[in-house]
Amino acid sequence: MKKIKVVFLVLIFAVSLFVYGCSNSTDPDPIGTTGNISMTAVYTTRTVSGLQKSGSVNAVDSIKITRVRVVLRKIKLKAEDNNEVEMEHEENGHNSTKKLAPFVLDLNLSGAMQQISITNIPFGTYNKFKFEIHKVNQSEIDTLSVSQKATFTDFLIGDRFSIIIDGNIYKNGQSTATAFTYKSKINVEFEKTLSPNLVISQTQTTFNLTLQISSFGWFLDQNKSLLDPTNPNNFSVIENNLKSFLKAFKDNDKDGKEDND
Repeated sequence: MKKIKVVFLVLIFAVSLFVYGCSNSTDPDPIGTTGNISMTAVYTTRTVSGLQKSGSVNAVDSIKITRVRVVLRKIKLKAEDNNEVEMEHEENGHNSTKKLAPFVLDLNLSGAMQQISITNIPFGTYNKFKFEIHKVNQSEIDTLSVSQKATFTDFLIGDRFSIIIDGNIYKNGQSTATAFTYKSKINVEFEKTLSPNLVISQTQTTFNLTLQISSFGWFLDQNKSLLDPTNPNNFSVIENNLKSFLKAFKDNDKDGKEDND
C-alpha cells in the first residue's frame, strides 16, 4: 500500500512539473494560437508634373523627388476588443528586438516593395493599423547600434526632423534644375481602418499588410498649383499635406495593390 502511495505522489509531482513547464514556456509562437503578419511599404510613382505652375515670381514648372526618408515608430495592429499588438521592424533582414524604437524607412522610389516586418500575431480580428511619423530625439537612439544610429544623422542636424525629402525643382522654363532638401517636423500618430478586417485564425494564418505612401499632393496648394519647397512661406501648407496620402491595406500577393477579396 505504501509503495502505491509513493508511486501516486511521484506521478502527481511529475504531472505538476509538466504543467508548470508548459505554462511558463518562452515559446513566442504556441502551435495553433498565432498567425504571421508581414508588412511591406510601397511608394507610388505618380509624378508631380503637368500641373498648374505656382503663382509666384519664380514659378515652379515641375518637381522631381529623388529621395524620401521617413522616421517611423510604434507600429501596431489594433483588434476589435481594442487590444494592440506591437509589430517588429526589420533591420538588414533581421527583426529588431526594440519593437517600439524609431527607425528610418528609406523609400524605394522605383515603386518596388520593401519588407518592413514579419511578426507573430495572436489569433483574432484586427480592424486598425497604427504607427507614428516621429520627430526623433537623440535619447531615443542612444541604445541602438552604430549602424542604426548613423541613419538618423541628418534628422538631428540643427533641429529635430521626421521626414527628409530630396529632389530637384525646375522653374520658369529653365532646363537646369535646382536641388532642394525639405525637412519636415511633423509628429503625428496615424490610425488607419482596415477594410475588410484582418481575421487571423486556423483557416488563414498568414497575411501581408502594405503601407502605401504617395507623394502626389505634397507640394500642391488648394488650387492644385505647385508649391516651391524652398520657400519658407509654404512650410505650413506642405507640413499639412504630408499628413495625408497614406493608406494601409491587405496585400497578400505583395503587388502593392489592395486585395479584392
